[in-house]
Amino acid sequence: MNALVELVLALIDLIKAELKHARQTWFRLGLALALVGVAAVLLTVALGFVLASVLIGLRSLGVDLGLSAFLTGLLALVLAGSVFMVATIKGRQ
Repeated sequence: MNALVELVLALIDLIKAELKHARQTWFRLGLALALVGVAAVLLTVALGFVLASVLIGLRSLGVDLGLSAFLTGLLALVLAGSVFMVATIKGRQ
C-alpha cells in the first residue's frame, strides 16, 4: 500500500513539475512575441524616418516635390519587394 501511495505522490510531483515547465515555456514564448512586435513597430517608424529624410534630402538638392515623392515611394516599394522576396524564399525552406 505504501508503494502505491508513493507512486501517486511521485506522479503528482511529476505533473507539478511539467506544468511549471510548460508555464515558463509559454511565458518565454509570449515575451519573445511581444518583443518581436515592439521591434516591428520600431523598425516601421525607423523606415518612415529614413524615407522622410530621403524626401527632404531630394528636396534640398532642388528636385521637384512630385518627383521627390515619386522616387521616395519607389524606394519604399523596392524595399518592401525585397523583404517580401526574402520572406518567400525563407518560407519555402
